Formats: sequence, structure tokens, C-alpha cells
Amino acid sequence: MVSTFGCLGALAIGGGLAWLATRTDAPAPWLIHLAGFMPLFISLLIASLAWSLLASPEVGYLNIVLDSIGIGWNLNVYSLPGMIGIFALYYSPYAYILIGSALTVMNPEIEESAQVHGAKRFTVLRNVTFPLLTPAVIAAALLVFVLIAENFDVVQILGVPNGIETLSSRIYNLMVSYRPNQNQAAAVGVALMVVVFGVVALQNRILKRNDYATVTGKGYRPRKMPLGKWRWLALVATILYLFIAVVLPMLALVVSALRRSQYVGSVGDLFDTSVLSTARFSSTLESDDFYLGLQNSMVVSLGAAILGGLLFFAVAFVVNKTNVPGRQVLSYISAMPLAMPALVVGLGFLWTWTRSPIPLYGTLYILVLASVTRFLPQGYQGMSSGLSQIGRDLEDSAYTHGATRIRAARSITLPLVRAGVGSTLFLVFILAFRELSTTLLLFTTKTQTLSILIYHQWDNGSWQSVSCLALIFSAVLFAVGLLGRALFGLGKT
Repeated sequence: MVSTFGCLGALAIGGGLAWLATRTDAPAPWLIHLAGFMPLFISLLIASLAWSLLASPEVGYLNIVLDSIGIGWNLNVYSLPGMIGIFALYYSPYAYILIGSALTVMNPEIEESAQVHGAKRFTVLRNVTFPLLTPAVIAAALLVFVLIAENFDVVQILGVPNGIETLSSRIYNLMVSYRPNQNQAAAVGVALMVVVFGVVALQNRILKRNDYATVTGKGYRPRKMPLGKWRWLALVATILYLFIAVVLPMLALVVSALRRSQYVGSVGDLFDTSVLSTARFSSTLESDDFYLGLQNSMVVSLGAAILGGLLFFAVAFVVNKTNVPGRQVLSYISAMPLAMPALVVGLGFLWTWTRSPIPLYGTLYILVLASVTRFLPQGYQGMSSGLSQIGRDLEDSAYTHGATRIRAARSITLPLVRAGVGSTLFLVFILAFRELSTTLLLFTTKTQTLSILIYHQWDNGSWQSVSCLALIFSAVLFAVGLLGRALFGLGKT
């Protein structure tokens, strides 16, 4: 239920923003693009913690404000609707990127032909545009559904306290209970994998039924659909989404981090400057645990980006640019981690390397390898999308003039795909930096990352420390994300 409705919400938000940004004359398209990808840089762990401050029953900041102005709503993020809303808000960037990319290259002449024959605007959308987007929508739906099904952060923080468990949280709780039940955890992991494999098989079966090609050798000029009086309403909706998904959670974390007392009894308490202090920020920045966590997060993320980047590019190059027999098998192997929940990946690494004579367990190397495995599908697809667009005639010309395959790849292929390679490396860095589920069963005292430190501070009830760490964590992610967008167009459709 959570996966299904959360997925539908994410598709509606992300797909709507993608359509506004690429196919309409909505004002401020740069702001729509920003709203489309910005929540990607807020960890689900941080989002869950922030919204527990905002929409906790009775004592949440939003509930206090609503009660003060006479609105009797009682928002409860510790519920199925609350969790579904979080998933919809923070998984919408995946739908935005995938659907936006498809909308960008779709030939608008097909839609215009329907309009010439008398079809109304919404009829064209329903009978022409949406059906042609089926591959992109299904790909986005599959990815988001799988990510929600395997999610641990949101469920553990918002669901478990209210008695709501999913398969992922069940696996973790079985492993960390007083008497760990590894066999039952493995059985639950297999059940979760079966569900995900079933969704992947369903996707392949649906896409084989029809031909969705719309881009041919004939040139075309994309045209924007006029929204008329709805233009400014679209802009207001975009700003509202950006405020709810990004601004509001960050404000809640700032208030929590600066307050010496977490008790808020009225609206006046929220604006009481006498209880504000930056002492916790100072102590956090001077903490050895913070610097160790930040250092480990940077090392693991950079290691995953660099080592993973080399692996992802090599596999994509072999599949797309060589005639090696059986190379297509590599593409299927690269997609397999998508069907393996993050906790199951971590569980597999735990059992493999604790019994191995190679001393990887307890080091950062095992976290790097787990992250590379975890994000193999995203990295491979990112590299493949660029390589598949480079014609072989350029490389064949180099071979004819005596260049080796490595020389041709270094001098011709890499320069042409550097933007795609760079954006993929940045994306893997961000995903590895914010990852919690894969590493939660693999860390030790000396190898805990910033995500694990924040989770443990929350588990200990240290809300002010959690808020300070979460703000610093988010600032790093925003900085890296904006740098990646400026250098390589990360997040642009």
C-alpha cells in the first residue's frame, strides 16, 4: 500500500513538473527545473526527521500554528498517509528526470496532428501524449516503487513507532534484536526480492507489447503548449511544492537546532529568542564523532564515485562499443542490484566478508564496495545513455589510422561523453553520501558515516544534535548538487 500510493504521488508530482518545464509556456522554467531536482539532495533520513518535528501529533510545529489560528487539523506524519506523503515528495525527482527526458525528445507533430483533426487539448494529453510516455512512466514507476519498497529510513523513523512495519524494517529489527534471527531475516529478504523481481518482469512484459518510437530521421522543432490563464497558477503550485519539500523542513531543523529546550507549547514559543543558542552548533563542529563521520562519508562517497565510475564506464563501454560475445549479459547483471533491497545487499556483504579470510569487514573498503554494488544500475545506465549516442564511425576512423581501442576511447569517446560521465559520478557521490540502509549492518565504531551518526543520535533522543548534524549534512549535499549542476548539468532534463 505504501509503495503503491507513494509511487503514484511521486509520478504525479514529478511528471507534472516535467511536463510544465519541457512542454508548456509556464513562467520561470528555471525555477520549475530547480523544484524538479532539488529534493533529490535531501536525504530521506533528514526528511523524516524534519517532518517529525513539523507534523508530529499535537506537538508538531505545524499543528501548533494551525491550532493557534483556529484550524482544527491535526497532521500526523506517524501514519500511513504521512509516510506516503513523504515518499511522494522526495521520490518525485526520479520521475521528473526520467519523464522529463522523454518529453524533451518526443516529436510534437504527433500531438499537433491530433489537434488539427479536432481533438481538444486534454483529449490529446489523454490519448496521445500519455500513451507515448508509457516506457518512461513505467521505468519511473518501477524505480520509485522499488525504492519505496526497500526503504528503511522513513519506515523506521515514522512507521515503527506507530506499529507500522515493512519488509525492510522487519529485516533490520530481526538482525539487531536481543536475539538476532538471521535465518528469518534472510527469508524476509528473499520475499522482498521476489516482489521486486515480479515488478521488473511485469515492466518488461508491458513494454514488449507496443512500439513507442516517436523520434525519426525527420527534423522537428519542439513547441510549447500555451497554458493561458493557468500559467501563473502553475508557477504558484511549483513555489508551494518547493516550499513544502525543501524550505519548510530546513526551517524546522534550524528552529530545533537553535532551541535549548525542544518543548514548544505555543506559537509564541517558536519565536521566543531567549531560548535560542548556537552552543550546540559549536559543540557539534568540535566533536570528534562529527569529523570522523564526515571524513568517512567523504571517503566512502569518493571511493564509490571513482571506483564505481571506472567499473560503470568499463561495463557500459564493453556493452555499447565492442563486439565481445555475451556482452549483453553484462547489462542484465548490471540491473540485478535494482531487484536487491539495500538492507539485503548489506546483509549479503556482512555474511560474505565476516567469514572471508580477506580482512575487509571493519574497514571503509567494505562500505565502498557495498555502495558500488548498490548503485551499479544507476551508474551503468548513466554511462550507457551517453555512450549509446556516440556513433561508431568516429572510433572506426581512429582504428583505421592505427589507434588502439584504449587510445580511441581516451582521445575520442571520453571527451565526447565527459558531461554524462561527470554527472553520473556526481550522482553516485550524492547517493553514496546519503546512503544509510546498505551500510547500517556493516559499520563499526571507526567506520560510521554521517548518516549512521545522525540515525544513532535520533535513536538516543538527542534532537538538538540531530538537527545540527542534519543541517550540516544537507548543506554539504546541496553544495555538491549545485556544483554538479553547474559543471555537468546534473538534474537537467
